[in-house]
Amino acid sequence: MNEVLGHKVQLAYLEGSVKAGDLHHSYLFFGKPNIGKSMVGFWFARLLLCEQTVTSDKRHETRKGYETGPCGKCHSCEAFGLGQNPDFIHIKDNGEVISIEEIREVREALSLSPRFGGYKVCLIENFNRATREAQNAFLKTLEEPEVKTVIVLTVSDKALVSDTISSRCRLLGFGVAANAQVEVYLAENGASKETAREIAYFSCGRVGLALKLLEQKESLEEKIALVGEITGSLSLQKRFFAASKISAGEDVEEFLDIWLLELRQDFKKNKKIIQKILAVKENLRTNANKKLMLENLLLSV
Repeated sequence: MNEVLGHKVQLAYLEGSVKAGDLHHSYLFFGKPNIGKSMVGFWFARLLLCEQTVTSDKRHETRKGYETGPCGKCHSCEAFGLGQNPDFIHIKDNGEVISIEEIREVREALSLSPRFGGYKVCLIENFNRATREAQNAFLKTLEEPEVKTVIVLTVSDKALVSDTISSRCRLLGFGVAANAQVEVYLAENGASKETAREIAYFSCGRVGLALKLLEQKESLEEKIALVGEITGSLSLQKRFFAASKISAGEDVEEFLDIWLLELRQDFKKNKKIIQKILAVKENLRTNANKKLMLENLLLSV
């Protein structure tokens, strides 16, 4: 599947920085969840690690020329494609907090010399998941970066990390793609026209979400059906059951987004419940009790 959809400005900026030797040691990618920040992070890491990439940065050796993007053919690119590049450190968003132990492991990995002789690159998704102790521990790495090291942090909102963290990073904002772009992208990568259209509609321009929904098409259909039931006449018992089922999953926000999209078709009629859902989404950021919030929400509709 093609690596990145949209974000042409961000890609051009990052590649231009590499070619011009204007690299910063750390970047903070911010924007709505599931819009492709991590996809760009992977692309940037591959570009930096590619053995054909040229940089005029005086700290690094100049390499052989290339036209654009990572070559995809050198040893480093091949290892990256297999998930086996030792110079790439990645903390994936698994919905759990990032502990100080994980940050210590990252710091230790970054202290080692690059195996392929170029950069060491670290990508941490949703860095706002890091505990205060973990963020404080990582601050020293940002203040005193290792040579030949580039760090990329992603967050849904730059306000979710401390000023001491963001002030030491080069900030790069991301927006959503047009639904039509997402639809074409999905169709080009194997989705039927009907599926591509439906997923593009529910993803609202967030390519990361679109890819996730494509892989979990049955889950999407279940959520759509559940939204229909909730807006109908579910019994009290079934509403409690629905709240338990939704809160037990990792994609509560996805469900709420799908629900919001359906309700916004008649905004005037559904204004009050839309406001309640938006409030729940905001409270989810504080790690509040998901099940209790959903129960209260479902009992109020």
